[in-house]
Amino acid sequence: WIVDCAQKYHYNFRAGLVFVKEYANFITDPQDVEYILKTNWENFNKGTTITEKNHSLFGSGIFNVNGNLWRHQRQSASYLFKVNAMKEMVTTFITHGREVEEILSSKLGKEVDMQDIFHRFTLDCMG
Repeated sequence: WIVDCAQKYHYNFRAGLVFVKEYANFITDPQDVEYILKTNWENFNKGTTITEKNHSLFGSGIFNVNGNLWRHQRQSASYLFKVNAMKEMVTTFITHGREVEEILSSKLGKEVDMQDIFHRFTLDCMG
């Protein structure tokens, strides 16, 4: 759906997310992504509403922090996201992603500690 909308609306678009009753901006134009994440990152923060809502899931990790803390975490992780490294990790992501899928399928209708699952998935993939 996101890819279809990106093509239809020329990369960037805003969509309502019914399940959370909010809107999200989807930025997929490579130049805009670079501008937001690299060139002018100081001007694009998540704000307290988002960081508070997401804290129980993401804690103080890269997906939920702003400013210099985000920059430091991004620089620390940047070597993992080079093209050649990503190509090598695809098989690992798929394998461990299937394990996560099995775990979640076995717990349908039950409470699940997603932070623990994401933590283990990250360690299995990156560790």
